[in-house]
Amino acid sequence: MGKITQQLHKQITGWRIYSVVAPAVFTAVSAWLYLQFGTPFETIFYTGLIVLSVTCISWWHWSLSTMVTMLSIMKDTDDHFEGVQNELKRLREHMKPDLHVVKTVDKR
Repeated sequence: MGKITQQLHKQITGWRIYSVVAPAVFTAVSAWLYLQFGTPFETIFYTGLIVLSVTCISWWHWSLSTMVTMLSIMKDTDDHFEGVQNELKRLREHMKPDLHVVKTVDKR
């Protein structure tokens, strides 16, 4: 894996962990606040909406950033393959064998 690929893999893994841990922690903290201190349901609900909104906005911008990074990788790959293709064409022209008949076989 290249450096950029490792970085993206690390970020994706972080978001996957967050997607499991965040709801569980929020639910546990909300239940504890509700049971321990009698925190009103509306407060917990609106707090959850705020956390959800911040998460969605952050994830959306991260997704766009990741798409731009992947597009940049694809452009670099296209440029590389175009260079390889041009080099192969040049080599093909350079390495064309000079074929000619040395001895005629049919004229006996």
